[in-house]
Amino acid sequence: MNLKKKNILLVSSFLPYPLNVGGKIRIYKLCKLLSSKYNFILLSLINNPREIDYIPQLRSVFSQIYLVLERSLPKSLLYPVSYFGSYSKALIKKFTEIIKDNCIDLVHIESNELLYLTGFCKNKPILYTEHDISSLFLADSHYPYYGIFDYLKRVHFHWHFYKRLDGIIVLSEKDGEFVKRFVKDKNIYYLPTGVDLGYFYFNKRNHDSNKLIFVGWYLHYPNEDAIVYFIERIFPLIKNKISNIELLVVGSDPTIRIQNLSRREGVNLIGPVKDIRRHLDSAGVFVSPIRYGSGIKTKVLEAMANGLPVVATHKGIEGIYARDGEEVLISDSPRGFAERVIGLFFDLKLRDKLSQNARRLVEEKYDFTKIAGQLEVIYKNVLTIDIGNTPIFNITL
Repeated sequence: MNLKKKNILLVSSFLPYPLNVGGKIRIYKLCKLLSSKYNFILLSLINNPREIDYIPQLRSVFSQIYLVLERSLPKSLLYPVSYFGSYSKALIKKFTEIIKDNCIDLVHIESNELLYLTGFCKNKPILYTEHDISSLFLADSHYPYYGIFDYLKRVHFHWHFYKRLDGIIVLSEKDGEFVKRFVKDKNIYYLPTGVDLGYFYFNKRNHDSNKLIFVGWYLHYPNEDAIVYFIERIFPLIKNKISNIELLVVGSDPTIRIQNLSRREGVNLIGPVKDIRRHLDSAGVFVSPIRYGSGIKTKVLEAMANGLPVVATHKGIEGIYARDGEEVLISDSPRGFAERVIGLFFDLKLRDKLSQNARRLVEEKYDFTKIAGQLEVIYKNVLTIDIGNTPIFNITL
């Protein structure tokens, strides 16, 4: 262990590898960019033993890696059912052991379901990243199937544990305003997600493509809902005007609903890919018909960096400083969305304008290298907080 570096314990409910989901990409890229300045120790839940095989790829970023498979049932009746999948006594035990046996300078929690760990951390500053605040929304949460009572439990859960944090990172300013309703006296930091601009090069379009593309991890409800909504409500309207249009559905874990819909004419289920760039290069328009969730959509930023014109709902572009008609096209209705897509195939100047403006925006505001520098400033600020007399919280879960 390099004693010259501050030791940061990063805790996640998902392993930040492989790089096939926005949250994984964000954690991995930012830690890698800052690994020369900080010593990162990873504690992560995993969902199956095969994930252990990814440890070699993580060693270049994390000096120590601890993985926990075992789950437990919380005792408290106030515990949200929607968060049961991330509760683990084994994780609590390993967390307290790491805190005790290592000179940890800062704890960084990367998952809302793991906020309960704040009750087992004594005299260490705790930073938390709120990846998707929509778990606290009733109307458009991506937890719609657990009901009103579980929603109220989630609100209580966040309010209860937010008070124990020394800093909260949000991905959009809108999310920050929402968090302030819970904790007005906490340090809230705006830190968007980003793109590796060296990897996602700008590709000047040749306008010959008849393909649309959507990218997502489909076990995440907002992504499944978005592509089902698009195929059922929007794609037929586009196909009526452009008969040879093709939709590429790219990403891991397509659900049964998506697999069934992929049998429709013009829908091509690609599934998981190692390198998304080839499929972005082959497409003419990227669609983001997201209706639920919050935060910033990494896949949209990657398309913009690639120079691929984007048509999105307001929710699909949320958190990104993109203007309708300048960097993207926006519509929330099925017919309006379809008309925006169709229009792009007949307006080549607009496609070029969106493509160039979007790349410029990503370079200015969403370059991972710049965002890593902003995270370093946040770390330095939280590390200066005096928590020497902060008591440990005794909780029953």
